[in-house]
Amino acid sequence: MSFVQLVVLVVQLVVNNAKTGSVIATNPFNYMIGPSVGVIIQTGARFTPCIRPNTLYDKPGYQVQCPEGISSPNKMWYNNAQVSICTLDEICGMGGLNGQPPNQWYRFIVPVFLHGGVIHFLMNMSFQCRTGFQMEQDFGWWRMAAIYFISGIGGFLFGGNYSGMSPSVGCSGALFGLIACLLIDLLQNWRLVKNPAWELTKLVFLILISFLLGMLPYLDNFAHVGGFFCGFLAGLIFMPQIYFNKTDKLIKVTLQVVAIPLLILVYSLMILGFYNVWNDCPWCKYLTCIPGMPWCEQKWNQTLIAP
Repeated sequence: MSFVQLVVLVVQLVVNNAKTGSVIATNPFNYMIGPSVGVIIQTGARFTPCIRPNTLYDKPGYQVQCPEGISSPNKMWYNNAQVSICTLDEICGMGGLNGQPPNQWYRFIVPVFLHGGVIHFLMNMSFQCRTGFQMEQDFGWWRMAAIYFISGIGGFLFGGNYSGMSPSVGCSGALFGLIACLLIDLLQNWRLVKNPAWELTKLVFLILISFLLGMLPYLDNFAHVGGFFCGFLAGLIFMPQIYFNKTDKLIKVTLQVVAIPLLILVYSLMILGFYNVWNDCPWCKYLTCIPGMPWCEQKWNQTLIAP
């Protein structure tokens, strides 16, 4: 997985160089040292206007200023400069919309393989390679793969309900799911862990630091929350169990059985909430960026500009 994500990042940078003449985005500058917004969108970021209709951008004839990394033959003057004007079909790419309402549902899956830049990639890989590999050896690759993708996709679904129109990429939601599994393993095997209170303190500290990092560009704290919750439920289902007595076995098996319909319910509610726009939360944006940071406007629905 890590190798695939590295290859995909290299492809993003190569595509950005082909489209802009620069390996990384410089105008505006990508603080993650990575590709432009346009390239991130066209390589598969979770970007709401490309996934569901009725976001204003899919109205017939509606055009916006092309994000950096996307060009169009259509030009107009805006703020004393000639700019390219794009339709939503040109912005989304990945085969286009072909005259149909936006329905690129796979944008909830593809972003797990993408990153916003080199710094974003290194931050995620520092945990994935150090802790994820060990968990794979301890619990089995297929269990970790199931939890990883359930968490990652669930994170992007949850984030899609609250994060507005800004693009989002990365495996952070999946990694938060793995953190949730570490919490389950610690709580369920408390008596086997040396100094479990200290281990719990370190885990809580890791979670808090990760949420602070979610304030950076292209990182989505709502994806972190969704990934953690989905990962917790998936962990109850897929993690191997150690039973200390009959009562302990009854509790753990009950939690496992209850987690299955609960995970299905959570996924169903997130999908329905996203496509029916149930969640209107104007203040939620402050959980993804501290006001005053130079990239906040980009995270707060300012990706596309209508001249």
